Amino acid sequence: MITVETIDQHYLDKTGQKAPSWLTSEWEWQDIVWRKVERTVFNLQKRIYKATKAGRLKKAKALQKLLLRSSCSIVLNVRKVTQDNSGKKTAGIDGAKSLDPKQRKELVKQLMSLATASFKKYRAKPIRRVWTPKSIRGKSFCSTKTFASNGKLRPLGIPTINDRVVQGIVKTVIEPQFEATFEPNSYGFRPAHNTHDAISDIFNSLNKKHKWVLDADIKGCFDNIDHNHLLKLIDGKTAKHTIKQWLKAGIMENQEFQVSDVGTPQGGIISPLLANIALDGMETYLYDELRKKGHKVTELRRGAINIVRYADDFVVMHENKAVIEDSKLIIAEWLKERGLKLSEEKTKIVHSTEGFDFLGFNVRHYENETKGYRAKKFANEQGFKLLIKPSKKSIKAHSDKIKEVLRQMKAAPQEEVIKKLNPIIKGWTNYFKIGVSSETFSYLNNLMWAKLWAWSKRRHNNKGKKWIANKYFHTIGNRKWCFSSKKDGQIDQVLINHTDTKIKRHVKVQAGKSFYDGDEIYWAKRLSGGYGDITPSKAKMFKSQDGKCAYCGAIFKNGDLMEAHHKTHKANSGMDKYGNLILMHRHCHDQYHAEYFRIRAEKRRLKAKSQIKKAQNYEKE
Repeated sequence: MITVETIDQHYLDKTGQKAPSWLTSEWEWQDIVWRKVERTVFNLQKRIYKATKAGRLKKAKALQKLLLRSSCSIVLNVRKVTQDNSGKKTAGIDGAKSLDPKQRKELVKQLMSLATASFKKYRAKPIRRVWTPKSIRGKSFCSTKTFASNGKLRPLGIPTINDRVVQGIVKTVIEPQFEATFEPNSYGFRPAHNTHDAISDIFNSLNKKHKWVLDADIKGCFDNIDHNHLLKLIDGKTAKHTIKQWLKAGIMENQEFQVSDVGTPQGGIISPLLANIALDGMETYLYDELRKKGHKVTELRRGAINIVRYADDFVVMHENKAVIEDSKLIIAEWLKERGLKLSEEKTKIVHSTEGFDFLGFNVRHYENETKGYRAKKFANEQGFKLLIKPSKKSIKAHSDKIKEVLRQMKAAPQEEVIKKLNPIIKGWTNYFKIGVSSETFSYLNNLMWAKLWAWSKRRHNNKGKKWIANKYFHTIGNRKWCFSSKKDGQIDQVLINHTDTKIKRHVKVQAGKSFYDGDEIYWAKRLSGGYGDITPSKAKMFKSQDGKCAYCGAIFKNGDLMEAHHKTHKANSGMDKYGNLILMHRHCHDQYHAEYFRIRAEKRRLKAKSQIKKAQNYEKE
């Protein structure tokens, strides 16, 4: 391990730059100036991106080696894994989780000793495998391979905390280089790109013409990527040896070791990037092979054939069915080289008038109606209209989730039910508000009311309907039948309606733009407009604060985890209103409250000491 006395010279010898003062002296985790750390890392990432774009690959590689050994990159990724990430409480095979500041500091020093040798002495540990139902995202894991309600489970590989941090460091280094070469119509797991961009791209492609669509899904993409082919794609790139270790590290399941010959396990920080690297180049290959098959250039010009890919889901769109049929065969052959194949169950060729589901939305051309209000409102000269709505599967899954929450909380207080349901409703409507969703939101409002009425009646089967209505439903302004609770005679908690979320069309990210291109004004405007990884309420606070964190003063970027902080704490009757809320980084929020509780504890200690002293003086008298 590098000691305080030797680290400065060690760092200077290996990197050619002086180590930060906070790293070479006695420092504490809370002493780190995150604004400077993030700026240093991001500036290097921008330089790597620009050097790769300009074809200066030797310069890019030199910058990558510098970033790989950077103390700023190490402390930033330690913070992301052990403090910011929601998976910080999930352990790998070593059982380590939830590191405190002192343990984070020790981890930084351990990784610094590895970084000075470009992680050549680093050895990856096997991942811990758990199983999670495909229909459920997130926190509940199955330790053994049992089946969910839909009969399908997804394997999740959990690396150790040390491995997660090193994966984050390597991703920080290599992502800008690959971002410079990725195809523009890939939207999955890329910084500042999201599902709404993919849906907007499909709208732009289908808005003017009927087309045939190859709606495709790659079977077990993450679990079946061929290691040899993937390593060829990253040949000559920085940290290839380290990436190979993760691919070959193996799997521990129920105390049994399994060899990992194929796949990039889901759950690792770097796995989505590796999957994108493996699948990049599909569009170029497809165009070249279609030309060889005799299709004319005019058939394949820009805009005539479109591919939109989000991770392992993609669609190919063209007016000619023969082009789509040939595309399916060509892509299947291209995937075979990578150890992958199309899912026969989910891959199909459809016409846009039949419609297809993609990323939770249903995309379909509808013919003009000839009678009534809709004919006047929606008819156009084309004779058809493209509508993108929430799919039936998405509506049913959302409805079932609400039903399950109400079933589990049959005896819970009304306030707790409202607190549980509000984030579910808000999250779902925020996702689908970019589509033609007004009718769906109204339908779900009615469905929601029926479920809540049944929940209320079940709790008081010996009471009349009027009594139940007066207890659980109230009038707020012009809105009647609001499911809300009262405290001291005043309205306290209110359940939001689906229709409270207004429809807002999404503005797609410009083709060819990258988060690392240095155009900070463009990306800040997108965040303030609510486009990106930000909710509408946080976008409003972001705009009022000029895009800066209220605690550290650093400018928010895409991907930053943000927290709404109550100026008057909720424990002191603080309200959830914009006047009482400010936006902070999540780590700044944690640091503020750690300092707040430390000061409060010190005040209480001093107060108790003072009282004891007074009591002693009183006894003497």
